[in-house]
Amino acid sequence: MFFNPLISISLKGSNRILKIKHKTNQMRNLLFIYTMMTGFTLTSCNEDATSTEEIKTETLVSAAKAQFAKDFAGNNTTNTQWSVNGSNHAVVKFNLMQPVRNNVTVAKEIWYADKSNNAVSKVFDNTTYDKYSISAIPVEIQNAFNATVYADITLWTLNEVEYEYSEGEGGLTFNNVYIYEVENKINPNREAKIIIDSKTFEVIYMKESFDVDENDNNTSNTLITQALIDAVNSVFPNAKTVIIEAESANNGNIEVDGLVTIDGITSEFEVRFDASLTLLDKEIEFDATFGKLATAEQEAIAAWFNANPEGNPLKPTAHTLVSVELKEFTHVNVSYIKTFSFELESINTEYEYTFATRKDGKIVLLEKEID
Repeated sequence: MFFNPLISISLKGSNRILKIKHKTNQMRNLLFIYTMMTGFTLTSCNEDATSTEEIKTETLVSAAKAQFAKDFAGNNTTNTQWSVNGSNHAVVKFNLMQPVRNNVTVAKEIWYADKSNNAVSKVFDNTTYDKYSISAIPVEIQNAFNATVYADITLWTLNEVEYEYSEGEGGLTFNNVYIYEVENKINPNREAKIIIDSKTFEVIYMKESFDVDENDNNTSNTLITQALIDAVNSVFPNAKTVIIEAESANNGNIEVDGLVTIDGITSEFEVRFDASLTLLDKEIEFDATFGKLATAEQEAIAAWFNANPEGNPLKPTAHTLVSVELKEFTHVNVSYIKTFSFELESINTEYEYTFATRKDGKIVLLEKEID
């Protein structure tokens, strides 16, 4: 047989090509199979993960509903709505009627969390009391609030009360309080928050704030800041104050008008501060009966009438209405710091007296008019 080297090489090359093609096809088949298997595996993992989360959530909600049924067995709950917050909390919002509290209905929101082995427990409990359900608040909490200056219904409106309970790590309670929110009747932008501990019944937080509308161009509103409120409160410690308006002068001084209640007497006040909120002066005006004045003031004025009977046939009684004006200045020297004005009326004559307290404390007749 004749052997042709070229053909042999060609055949060898051809065989090599065939072998390479054969291997290439095998690799393609293997790659296809691997891709199919890998894709199937990845898809299966994603589906398994999704399925696991769904099962976990369903288990949590199911356990929470069971616990909710135990917690409120025998209670009248309505408008129950369930939701989840992430995969760790089941949230329920509902209304609860409290028969032991005059059958009032309160709005509640409770969060349940999975502690261990599908055993859930309450980690957050919020109860909202409106003006119709405030009577359901424990008496001890109501008494604590009523002892504050914000219980005065002539000055403040109670909007709502919230009870909040929550747990921290390890089951330690760090929030178990009643939160009162009130709004001033004269100036609705003035608000206050009072927080009372539900266990000790003590007021643990009490703070006023001023809610300024960004679209409100009222100069008074922009001036009444928390710093100004604090400055006014420092002028009248342990008293109820209501800021009605504030005005700024060209020199930067701020004049504030409002009401203050001291020892049960509500007065109009006017105070002036400099730009750094340092008190310049204050003036208080109020009406009282003669019998409500300080004993020393009553005695001094009565002594004057006893010493000057001529031309003064009438004397003030405990029921005589007296207009009192108290002035205090920190920047000027004044002779009189307090005045008492009142009228005494006979059949034919009216007398108007104004007494004043001097800086040395002595009360003298400042002015007398006869009509």
